[in-house]
Amino acid sequence: MKVIGLTGSIASGKSTVATMLKNAKIYVIDADELARRVQAPGMPAFFEMVGRFGVDVLKPDGSLDRAKLANIVFNDSSALSDLENIVHPKIEQLRLEEMARLEKEGHEVVVYMAPLLFEKQLHKKLDKTILIVAKEEVLIERMAKRDGFSQEEAKRRLALQMSNEEKMAYADEIIENSGTIDELFNQLQIVWKRLCNVLLVLPS
Repeated sequence: MKVIGLTGSIASGKSTVATMLKNAKIYVIDADELARRVQAPGMPAFFEMVGRFGVDVLKPDGSLDRAKLANIVFNDSSALSDLENIVHPKIEQLRLEEMARLEKEGHEVVVYMAPLLFEKQLHKKLDKTILIVAKEEVLIERMAKRDGFSQEEAKRRLALQMSNEEKMAYADEIIENSGTIDELFNQLQIVWKRLCNVLLVLPS
């Protein structure tokens, strides 16, 4: 089974690419979804996070307030490191379990989408990688529209991540996503043909 990594900075459009792949019947494992599973109430990571960050990061219903937690860790590098040390090993265990299941089911190609693919050296465990990039001004505009971030907050979030230049040194394929949806899909088709020797087939 071939495993292709998909990554990109916040607001780069990697989730849009993932949706295109899913529409073409390619199985996509989403690291963010695995994170939600390991952070669910009752899971070991949930109790560790409450122990580290306190009950203030919980919603009234007892579930994790991800927005509040994000606000804490993106303003405190040591808090971010603590969160990653709690969550990432458990996400990796889930990823391995998912991969084993999918291989047993006979999948020939699987995509693993993770925002920290290169930062956590996960690309070394995969066959190939696709990096989605966009111009900084486009990313800032998207974050303002989607998340309500100010320009300063958007720039600060981007500064916390590995730069596109650093990521490009590791990536096998790079897709520039500052244009239209059609342009994005056309680039994805070219990349997918190179990686898998087939074109993506969308439902008619």
